[in-house]
Amino acid sequence: IGGGLTGFAFLLYLFDVHHWSSECGVTLRNICYTILASGMFLVVLFLAGDYPYAPIVLFILLMPFYLAGIRFVFYRHKSTRMFIHWSSGPLFSLSVITTIVWVTWTLVDEKNEWNLGIALSEAAESGCVANFEDYPNCESYYYEGQACFHFDEDLNTLNFNDCEDGEVCRMVYADCYNTFILWVGPFLASLGTLFLSFFASFMRDDGSPDQEASKFVRVWMFLLFAMWVTASLAGAGAGVFTTLASLVLACFAAAAIFIFKAFNMEERKEKTQRVMEKLSEKYGAWSDVFRGLLIVTCTPVFLLYLVVSFLVQRVRVMTFKCYTKPPNTTESLRNITGEYWLTIEGRRIIRVFQSWDTTKVFTYAVYWGLAFMIMNVIVSQYTLVFLSWLIEWTSGLNLGVVTIILVGVGMTMFLLPPVPGVPIYLTLGIVIIPVGREIMGIFWSICYAMGVSLALKLLACT
Repeated sequence: IGGGLTGFAFLLYLFDVHHWSSECGVTLRNICYTILASGMFLVVLFLAGDYPYAPIVLFILLMPFYLAGIRFVFYRHKSTRMFIHWSSGPLFSLSVITTIVWVTWTLVDEKNEWNLGIALSEAAESGCVANFEDYPNCESYYYEGQACFHFDEDLNTLNFNDCEDGEVCRMVYADCYNTFILWVGPFLASLGTLFLSFFASFMRDDGSPDQEASKFVRVWMFLLFAMWVTASLAGAGAGVFTTLASLVLACFAAAAIFIFKAFNMEERKEKTQRVMEKLSEKYGAWSDVFRGLLIVTCTPVFLLYLVVSFLVQRVRVMTFKCYTKPPNTTESLRNITGEYWLTIEGRRIIRVFQSWDTTKVFTYAVYWGLAFMIMNVIVSQYTLVFLSWLIEWTSGLNLGVVTIILVGVGMTMFLLPPVPGVPIYLTLGIVIIPVGREIMGIFWSICYAMGVSLALKLLACT
């Protein structure tokens, strides 16, 4: 179904469905959009078992359409922008009520609180598949395909008496986060509604809300980051980043739908032009640097777009019933070749590219390529060599000096994206435990190394 919908959407793009303006074309376009939206709805529901956050994403994306339906039925005489602005209050109230109900539900009964034991025992029912390939001794003798442990309600913990490998068997669901997403789902939905309520409050007619919206987006990203760190420390970090990233994308997609409904094409072009002018004014001196990065990362995408542009232009030279042809050229593109081979949009991109200082842009592109090579190849390859040397060099120092050196080195290496965290933690264990063993003993030196590792991780997160 997903592949068919993708192909159908691509055909609609080839035939310029957004340009159809005749009565027949508008009717056919609405039918096609309805089919596409219904198919996407079904795909999301079918994927809910593998991606438990899919219904939450769908809820956020459908909210603008639901509000559009409410306006069409009851407030048709009001402008779309004014109605969206009015909706901020009800959306905020819905978010607050949902959060209060969910928090109250979790506090009323201990069984409603997040419990890793209950989550693992019900992982199979939530759609997770146990990893018995890596843990073959963790499969139940009595029930094929199920884990050997079960949740003891009296002791409020997992019972591993039937497992040969004991508590190691909890790792069969190490990659499962369905139960956590299902538990926290109402709160995530309320977060999405909260985002839409604040964004709707910016859709007013008195002035530009750009600055306020920018501040809100920064606060929103900080809150999501804090949620991710909290969930990771609570033991539910696997997949949480993917869920929060999907939630953010869904919120911004819903905000884009709000903008599309609130402003006509001319207003959208005007606001886009205003944003580009502000960016150019603020970061104009760095424009060639960003263009070099664009060359390095997006050249394959640009070439693919030219191929698609050629296919669209081949369709535009044909004639169909209900089909409205967009213009083939403009006065500003008269000196750009390829009128009969590329669309007007593709030729505009070529015009923008021709206006660049290609020598400087390609020079910065080479610098970006060298930076990627250094960060992803050289740094990652020599990390273990450097840490091995550090272990040998710090072996004769006292505990305080070793701790300061390792924290400083660890913080520096955490700032390098290609450097993984595991070698840093191994270095802390290898160096700190032998040095602190004579002072604190083996047990407390291990605890000290764990505390330093946790502090280093939290410092790196902040």
